[in-house]
Parts: sequence; C-alpha cells; structure tokens
Amino acid sequence: MENDDIQLIKACINGDRSAFSDITSLYSPLLMGYLMRMCSSRQQAEDCFQETFKTVYEKAHTLRKPERFKTWLFRIATNTAVSALRKQGKRQIFSLNSQPDHSPTDNSGKYEPHDGNPGPDKQAIKTERRHLVKQALLSLPEKQRAALVLVYYQQLNYPLAAEVLKCSTGTIKQHMFRALRKLAEKLPPSSGEII
Repeated sequence: MENDDIQLIKACINGDRSAFSDITSLYSPLLMGYLMRMCSSRQQAEDCFQETFKTVYEKAHTLRKPERFKTWLFRIATNTAVSALRKQGKRQIFSLNSQPDHSPTDNSGKYEPHDGNPGPDKQAIKTERRHLVKQALLSLPEKQRAALVLVYYQQLNYPLAAEVLKCSTGTIKQHMFRALRKLAEKLPPSSGEII
C-alpha cells in the first residue's frame, strides 16, 4: 500500500469526510468487482456495496493498522454479502434464457463499464460464458466462493485471504482446491478459463 493511501486512511480514521470520499472513489471498482461475484444479483451487490462503505464510515475509528485497510474492507464486504445471501434464503436459480444483470469485470476484479460493440456473435458467447461462470460461482458454498473470488479475481495472496476470512492459510488452500474442483465439474470444457 502506498504512503498516500495510508495517509488518506489515517485522515478517514480521524473523521475527515473528504478523505472518506477519496477512499470510496479509490476502492469502489475493486470492491464492486468483488461483490458482483459474491452476490446473486447486481441489485444485491449494489446494496452490499452501500452497506460496506456505511460500515467503513461508522467503524473507521476502530481500524488500528491503516496498512491493513484493504483486508479490513474485504472482511466487511464478505460479511455483508454472506449476510445478504443468507437473508435471501436459498440461492437464486438462474435461467439460461435470462439476461445477466451485471456489467463486465476485467480479470483484475475491478468493475468495468461496458466497452464498445464487439460483434454480436462474440458478445453472445462472452455473455453466455459469464452467465455460466456466475451460476457456477453462486453454486459454491459461501466460504469456497469467497476464497476463490479473493484469491483468483482480487489477487490476494493466501495469507491475506485467510486474514479476510479469519481462517488459516491451509484452510484457504483447501477452499480453493474444492472450489476449483467443483467449478471444473460444472463448467463446460469449452469455457476454458474462469472469467
């Protein structure tokens, strides 16, 4: 984490509203990308996004180590998303004929607005692949999904992901192994990579 980010977080901890606004802008794409993969709908992800930053604002004074802000942020987001999914009850089942309700994210896990007009056939294939991956992700148990999204999409290393999920590094590795095995069973071989 850069010194400027740490100074911003320290200012936020001390109640600086402008610093909080800057932090929100800085981490929004990363957090939204994470929540889009954790939640069952765009609306649920947006609600969790708002709730996460509300909690960050209210609890900023409790953060003791500003350099651990990203881990703390993802822990809050994970807890918020898991809570929302539990309230929702059974996982939502998606129809293959329905339109996905989310915008694309790049492989860094950041939310990216729709870019340009690829050909309709390529766009249809890409949309279907995203939809299948989203379905497969939502079918995973919460902890496996969270571990996979944190490590693969958000590119957190195992120790940081373990800190976010409050478990051991070995447990994260186990969640990753099981999640990838289940995804391999659920996704058609032609989908190639996790997107």
